[in-house]
Amino acid sequence: AAAGCGGVDKAAESQEGASAPAVDVAVQSLAPVTWPESYEVTAGVKPFRRATPGTILMGRVEEVAHREGDRVKAGDLLARIESKDVEAHLAQAQAAVEAARAQEANARAMRERMERLYPKNAASKKNLDDAVAGHEAALAGLRAAEEGVASAHAQLAYAEVRAPFDGVVTARNVEAGDMAAPGMPLFVVDDVSKMKIEAAVPESIAGTLKAGDAADVE
Repeated sequence: AAAGCGGVDKAAESQEGASAPAVDVAVQSLAPVTWPESYEVTAGVKPFRRATPGTILMGRVEEVAHREGDRVKAGDLLARIESKDVEAHLAQAQAAVEAARAQEANARAMRERMERLYPKNAASKKNLDDAVAGHEAALAGLRAAEEGVASAHAQLAYAEVRAPFDGVVTARNVEAGDMAAPGMPLFVVDDVSKMKIEAAVPESIAGTLKAGDAADVE
């Protein structure tokens, strides 16, 4: 048995010691190359734009015109809020404008009369000054009344909640009969004509990223 093992070892040594055929090789110089690093992070798909239409009025929701999944155009009515108080305020403001216009017309007529009489010494300088001041006060009152009407119209516009842009209603947070409050988001409207992908990247990686780097999305 010992002789047999020794024979195997000698045969192996004989094979290893046999000369190998020559092989042509090429010599390549080493040089630094750029090796791109890749990172894997979790991301989410989001709409290009998102809005949460609401109202600044406190009131009961009279009508809900759209629900989840509905496609809407910019300006489409989403909901209507009860606006009786605002309408009453608008009527009062309009009445105030009519009264202010009448006062301005009367004050203007008085000023024009004094401006004709004063050169003829038929009115004193004080009469003229009082007429001019009265007319300017009436003009200021008219402007204030008109601003009141504009403000009431703006308030009334908030009674109608409308879509800010073309998109899809992805959430509806109100039903007819609910109470709406200032700052309360009544709907969520998404613009899905384009989508964007957002990923949270660790701070240790963020410094290595630059505009134009490739990103594969799966």
